[in-house]
Amino acid sequence: MTRITVKIALTLLVFTVGVGCSNSGDSANKNNLESEAPKSATTLTRMVILGSALDDLKEDISQNGGHVVRNLDFIDGVVAQIPSAALEGLRHRFQNVEFYDDVVLNLVDPEEFQEKGKPGSPGGGGSTQPAQQTPWGISRIGANLAHEVHRGSGTTVCVVDTGIDETHPDLSANIVGGRNFVMNRGKVNPTQWDDDNGHGSHVAGIIASLDNSIGTIGVAPEASLYAVKALDKRGSGYLSDVTDGIHACINAGADVINMSLGATGDPNSPSPMKTAIETATSLGILVVVAAGNEGDDISNHIPAGYSSVIAVAATDSSDHFPTWSNFGLSAKDYSAPGVSIYSTWKDGSYSTISGTSMAAPHVTGVAALKIAASSLGFLAIDLGYSLSVQGSGLMDAQQTVLNQ
Repeated sequence: MTRITVKIALTLLVFTVGVGCSNSGDSANKNNLESEAPKSATTLTRMVILGSALDDLKEDISQNGGHVVRNLDFIDGVVAQIPSAALEGLRHRFQNVEFYDDVVLNLVDPEEFQEKGKPGSPGGGGSTQPAQQTPWGISRIGANLAHEVHRGSGTTVCVVDTGIDETHPDLSANIVGGRNFVMNRGKVNPTQWDDDNGHGSHVAGIIASLDNSIGTIGVAPEASLYAVKALDKRGSGYLSDVTDGIHACINAGADVINMSLGATGDPNSPSPMKTAIETATSLGILVVVAAGNEGDDISNHIPAGYSSVIAVAATDSSDHFPTWSNFGLSAKDYSAPGVSIYSTWKDGSYSTISGTSMAAPHVTGVAALKIAASSLGFLAIDLGYSLSVQGSGLMDAQQTVLNQ
């Protein structure tokens, strides 16, 4: 596919001290990522190449001045930097191989939505943790009432994001493992999946922060969390890392996958990420994604526009939809709280931010409750908006777990 700007579906309304997100642009983040590759005067294109018996292709790439960045971990294929002038010749000589642009993913942090403040005392390092509160989103979807029926135990939720704060006192007891796909100084250490951005920890907290005396409580406070770090501390990563991350979720036995990220693109076009998602859903894994924050139709975005995912739009505390929440939803999609959402953050702290990135994990948490309670299916509240705007409505956790 052509180069696509891919962004975490997040409108950052951050209230945090000493913990913030980079506001780097697309080109700056791409330059940072590309710095991992050897310097060359030749223009190189980073590609995902899928196929078996690729030794001849690898040799051809090298002979043409390119190089293999890494092998994919879970499917037959490689990531390679290829001189742009040699790419068409490679396509012609290796017609049984699939070539895809390895597009860059970026955390979106528009200044017009960003504010800073203090939501509560940061934790970790001996700091005092704030007393537990129930965020408005948890109450609005009836998750606190659903907890009388089930709390998500026995389910595993995989979060494909910037990692999860593995020592956060409001998360750590629920974290069962993780895997990193982000390259650092030319190498990938799969054990370094800790969150150095904050976004992934925020998503994880909405899903399954603990019901204890501190911080916050998640939609499914007894669900297990598996962290996939596919985006770096600037919120940037590659399509190949996300694709491998989805397969890592499958390998980890996930029941639900949360992807609070997105891209401008054609949902009907082939993509390794699309294929990975379809593999997951064919195995019965629910894949929940953010609808996006562009105020645009999800038919222009991936993965929100895929028919195999549950896309989630954002609502505020008055059940209204912010202008930035994407539309074009269908009956398989839902709405959930996504404005001024309080949750966990990196370094044992907490933040309040907004976006469909926050709406998606509300539905992901309900999916864990649904599976744990052996519910017959999701139930939602009609907010009086069109199907395109609200999907099947505001997710109702209590009625979902009672749907026996």
